[in-house]
Amino acid sequence: MQCNTTMPIRDMENHICIADEASKILTHPLEEPLTPMMEAIGSRIIKSKLAQSADGVTASFQTRGQPIQVMYLFKPRNSSSEVLPPTVKKKKRVSDLGKDEGALSKDCTDVQFRHEVKQLEDSLDGMHLTRVTIPKGQFLTVQADICTSWKKAREHKRWLKQFGISTECESSVRAQQADIIDDNISARWLPLVHKDEDGGTIIKKTPWVIVKSLQAKVFQQLKGLGSLKLLEWNAAIPHDEVWLKIGGDIGGGNFKKVFQIGNVQHQTPHTTLL
Repeated sequence: MQCNTTMPIRDMENHICIADEASKILTHPLEEPLTPMMEAIGSRIIKSKLAQSADGVTASFQTRGQPIQVMYLFKPRNSSSEVLPPTVKKKKRVSDLGKDEGALSKDCTDVQFRHEVKQLEDSLDGMHLTRVTIPKGQFLTVQADICTSWKKAREHKRWLKQFGISTECESSVRAQQADIIDDNISARWLPLVHKDEDGGTIIKKTPWVIVKSLQAKVFQQLKGLGSLKLLEWNAAIPHDEVWLKIGGDIGGGNFKKVFQIGNVQHQTPHTTLL
């Protein structure tokens, strides 16, 4: 590789050939430390790529094979409570992209949470909703998904109501919960062994739920899916058969048995695996 630079002979001794430096960089062993010049060039290239990217966080470098993806790891100097709203918004964008778990300040997650709630409130205000009703059974599902108490559920209902979003009454939700339990589910707190953040073990109280009769639970699940018209029979499943998948999982020193009804169109574990 030649730089094709024209200069007097007396200056050739002190001339630094750019082409020669480029060749050294391209042939530099990957295992060896980078030179200061390589560090400066690499930093400049990455900053330029990030400045040209759509999100300012990720960049792609073309290779002979799969492109190399790089990401900007946002390490805030200040907590969320000490910065301006644009910076809080930037932290949220990085967090949403899943590029850096440290983007949220550990000492001020409440500030970040309030910022996200404020964004949601602004979005709901902009919709100008007159009346929206959450379908029956969905609010209990939300409660179960986020593991909230009845007290918190009432707060959520009041918060939704101010934006014109109504839910079924608490007595109706409690009745649905009672139907699901149906004297067939036993729950208690047990001291179980868990792994801590340092790789060791810790004993802490853990919710333990047991189904007394698997047969009764299967029939209850079939009844629920049937009432929602989600059961189906196709060419693979005969019309007089119900297919049931039984599985198990070992983790943390415990064994969990699961089942899934096969007579549904979408086998989503989150909604059909019990």
